Amino acid sequence: MHERIAGVVVAAAALTATAVSAAPVAAETGPDRGPDPPIVWIDEVSGSGCPKDTVGANLSPDRDAFSLVYADFKAQAGGSSQPADNRKNCKVLMRMGGPQGYSYAIRRADHRGTALLEKGATGRVTADFGTENQPSSGKEEHTFRGPFDDNWQITLTRPADQLVFTPCGATPRFLINNELRVAPGPDRTKPSFISMDTFDGSIKSTYHLTQKRCP
Repeated sequence: MHERIAGVVVAAAALTATAVSAAPVAAETGPDRGPDPPIVWIDEVSGSGCPKDTVGANLSPDRDAFSLVYADFKAQAGGSSQPADNRKNCKVLMRMGGPQGYSYAIRRADHRGTALLEKGATGRVTADFGTENQPSSGKEEHTFRGPFDDNWQITLTRPADQLVFTPCGATPRFLINNELRVAPGPDRTKPSFISMDTFDGSIKSTYHLTQKRCP
């Protein structure tokens, strides 16, 4: 089964600070859920997989995470595809504004997409996230093998002792870097692709946050 989903609400472009409501973050322990809901901006977007005006941000229904939606993030191979189409990446710099005195970390990322892979073809998702100017939370890869014609979802979770928090006293900024790559099957006349793009916001990457009070 494969269905292209049609429409997207575009919220930001490269080097444009577009504000959207952010979620109240869930505390790891205790009743303190932190400050009032902050604001999140997409500060910068770059990469071959996210042309201008094709990345947006919104809230999860339970308001404890922010999500990114992509309108044109797809890698493809075979058929009439060009070599540059085989690998696409997108790097997003997020900034969180709000009351001072709290530090934030991404504890879990849920990625969704679609793929159509012919027999022998492979599609690879590489995901990395962390805070700006801090060690990465850890890059992870997941490979799908053809034949495959369906939606896909992967979840990346960080243990509590491996969370990378934003520095205290500074505006929290998160760096998110995703890559899609496709290798064609033996019959290169048949196109294959893997994507994270959407047209109605139903396919997205969702980043769940946790917070702690600064000393």
